Amino acid sequence: MAALLKSCTEHSCGGLIAAAAQVSGNSTSFARRLAEVLLNELARGTSSPIKASDLNVNGSPLQFLLSVRAGFPAMRLIADPASDATNPSDRSRRSFEALDNLIVFKRASSMRAVVQALVDSIVPLAPHRYPTGTLRLAASLNGPGLAVYTSPPPASETVRWSATRAAAQDLLPHPSAALALIDSLASSCSVFGLGIEGAEPHSSRLKLYWRLGPDWHTQPKSLEWFDPVILDGFFAALVPSGGLPRNAVTFSAGFHMVSGELIDCKIDLCLNAARSSQQDAFAYARQSIPCHGLQNPAQSLTPGFFAQHGIAIACLGLGRSSFGEHRLNVYWYQPVARPLVPHGVSA
Repeated sequence: MAALLKSCTEHSCGGLIAAAAQVSGNSTSFARRLAEVLLNELARGTSSPIKASDLNVNGSPLQFLLSVRAGFPAMRLIADPASDATNPSDRSRRSFEALDNLIVFKRASSMRAVVQALVDSIVPLAPHRYPTGTLRLAASLNGPGLAVYTSPPPASETVRWSATRAAAQDLLPHPSAALALIDSLASSCSVFGLGIEGAEPHSSRLKLYWRLGPDWHTQPKSLEWFDPVILDGFFAALVPSGGLPRNAVTFSAGFHMVSGELIDCKIDLCLNAARSSQQDAFAYARQSIPCHGLQNPAQSLTPGFFAQHGIAIACLGLGRSSFGEHRLNVYWYQPVARPLVPHGVSA
């Protein structure tokens, strides 16, 4: 079973796993094993890639995040677990199984209670209400820590924002900052989800995600954190003329799980939805990394490296902390299935 499972994961995401291993300094066997834990796929043939996930535009269920910042880059795998399931109940069951396995794999037992509290606060016991999956999972490749993301089930925006507000109030000892932001967004934006990221409960953060709604007219408060020149440059470099579809941009805010303080904001741009080119994404990364004082990730953010591994950029994210530190998040995915280890990459 393990060998067959490895074959399935390798086939759908092998080039991405090899690239992630090389950039993070891990063996491909370790990166592959982490991917297997996150995905929790069933064994099946390898005649075609899995195309049951909405994580990526091509249906593949795995991303690699390279977060370039002033210090050493952060790196994690992000997964849509059990996306090969044939029904919502099985998908939900195996997603929670993947979460349990991930907590064990990352030796993160201290996170179990806070993660369970997130799930209990927002996910009803009704898997059929999540046709595209209940959870998204992530784990660091170059350090401790994991992440769990979910959302209220499909309903009216009023109901979903109400559930999100109640969850924030339950999870944060001091929820005033989160509730103020939620109240400012609820009338004109669409809630996208909630998440918890961290290695220990006392240092983790609650993440809120949203998108602009059809009645949006004013600038979201989180954009006030960004230097207008930097923000304008981000959109000017990546968004072609003709406007920006609302579903191309996802906003997020992070709140400290103990203090409740707003500590981080981010804007993620989906290249496919924004009709942005890979060429423009690479050009923006090359230009922005030195301008923002970020640490250059050597040769990994180059068209040649991506071509070698058969991967592409799915999204670019511009983040800023409460301390004024910027970061550039580059989300990688694998558009076409290929073997795990490309020529010249050691396992």
